Amino acid sequence: MRPVLQNRKCRKCGHDFTPVSKIHAFCSDACRKAIRGGDYRKARAKALFRDRYICTEARCSAVSNLECHHKTPLFMGGDHSLDNLQTLCHKHHREKHKSYREVAVQYEYRKRSEVYYSAA
Repeated sequence: MRPVLQNRKCRKCGHDFTPVSKIHAFCSDACRKAIRGGDYRKARAKALFRDRYICTEARCSAVSNLECHHKTPLFMGGDHSLDNLQTLCHKHHREKHKSYREVAVQYEYRKRSEVYYSAA
């Protein structure tokens, strides 16, 4: 059974919403795309060029189905800077995000603990 997630504010518009998972930071696709915007597309193109259009995971030389991964996720305050983007093939990108689900749980727990202890 999945835990019930607390409402949070959208990083774009500020509306309250109930996230589907702990890593969701936006209330809709429109807000997510608006935040990504032109800056993300430009940084993504530069990251792909910098990484020579090859997956950057060790022992992987995939050149198709490439995606840009945020090393520090947006929900943890990451941005679209070139230093924060990594070129990955689809397989490795999915693997990274599976581990981020665990990080998200720890991050939410830490945030709640900080709020609890700072109120005391």
